[in-house]
Amino acid sequence: MAKIKKADAVREYYTDKEIAEKYISKRFSDPLGRLQHNLQVKIVNKWIKKINAGNVLEIACGPARLTREVKLIDRGLAIDYSDEMLNIAKKITSNSSKWKFAKMDAFKMNINEKFDLAFTFRFIRHLKQDERKKICENAKKVLNPNGTFVFDVVNIKKNKTIRKIVGQKKYEVYDKMYSKKEFIKEMNENGFDVIKLYPITNHFFTEWAVSFAFKKLRLNKLGLAVLTALDKIPSSNPLEWVAICQKR
Repeated sequence: MAKIKKADAVREYYTDKEIAEKYISKRFSDPLGRLQHNLQVKIVNKWIKKINAGNVLEIACGPARLTREVKLIDRGLAIDYSDEMLNIAKKITSNSSKWKFAKMDAFKMNINEKFDLAFTFRFIRHLKQDERKKICENAKKVLNPNGTFVFDVVNIKKNKTIRKIVGQKKYEVYDKMYSKKEFIKEMNENGFDVIKLYPITNHFFTEWAVSFAFKKLRLNKLGLAVLTALDKIPSSNPLEWVAICQKR
């Protein structure tokens, strides 16, 4: 299968019903996937509380993987282009009256309200430079002064090593990979200051092996506990970061 590179192709990929239905179970059910999920949720919740974000926007919410666990202070809007993803998202978060959902193209956001914090995961990383710039422009338009933008960033040093080992063909969807310096430079050019980069999956090869073993043994909860403790050991070369960016 050819690598999916363009925004339209990425969008079409995630509108597929089968992709939508299996998205969470395929990527986040094993111990390592759950670790990454838990850390992303923890960081988003931490910053909502830290800046007292009363109005929160999630861009490309997908099947509400994060949405359902984000602790809103007041209210939130989650947008996605895929009807299939939104249908799943609404069902999963049906017990939360604080979230509203809307079908919307992230490249053509028509929103008449302002937000204290916007977040998105597994989205910007799949976009080319001009597409990433457009998303940053749109985020700036809807964020309040000094508003916060939170998303995931792929570490080029670690991921190039992984892809040499497992083969580039394993990766169906394009990922933009960065060094810290390159990422900070790009965000500065797009009108954001990088406030914090949280390392996620600090010891990938060890953590993958642990996750694989515990999944085989059907001891996912114990595996997650082991990985959570392991990932607290610092590393200068994580799999990825969660970026906290502030609008200028």
